[in-house]
Amino acid sequence: MSLTLSAGRMFAGIFSCAQPHAPPVTLIFHDNPPQIRTGQPPTRMMSLRKKSISPDYGGAFPEVDGLTSGTFKIKYSLNFTDEEQVMRDSACVWTKNARISVTYTPVIYISKKAPPGSCRYKETIAHEMRHVGADLSSINEFLPEIRSSAEAALAPQHDPRPVRKKEVDAFQKKISNRLSRTIEKITAALQRTRKIRQMKIDTRQEYERLSHACPQER
Repeated sequence: MSLTLSAGRMFAGIFSCAQPHAPPVTLIFHDNPPQIRTGQPPTRMMSLRKKSISPDYGGAFPEVDGLTSGTFKIKYSLNFTDEEQVMRDSACVWTKNARISVTYTPVIYISKKAPPGSCRYKETIAHEMRHVGADLSSINEFLPEIRSSAEAALAPQHDPRPVRKKEVDAFQKKISNRLSRTIEKITAALQRTRKIRQMKIDTRQEYERLSHACPQER
């Protein structure tokens, strides 16, 4: 997570804090195009496969023509406003706004045994793009929940009370941590969904189809 704190200070001789509204949350999704890395040695492909969730079905399919690694990241920044109470050495603090950035970067690795232009390459790319599509579908489904959960996490929890000025930073950090925990829970749920959908693509039937798709090149 990344955290950016800024405070716009206003002065008022008050002794309590007015109930603020929930801050606006700006959500931005960065959908990066797939990076395609061709010419990978078979040993490299097998090494990547061992680190992935793709099943090997007991070694029934020893050749790996393609593999997709999708990186999903969420970062956020918060801006705070604090209204100083001059006579009490305290301040009313609340979140002014929030910005959440969701980034998805897929990398597709292709074996050198499936060179560009070949039948194996075309079949492999088509298969790997199904993985990218499954990831994008999952992320897009979760975007509204990310926004709504962030709004709920940042909404005032109770009638706000002044915070001692030396405790303002700690109070802002507390709000940030609440948002961080919320995002972590959503991220975990999204990753579980992604895993289930990806495994449904890599079925034994699909592997058998791919292994027999281009007999003239095997």
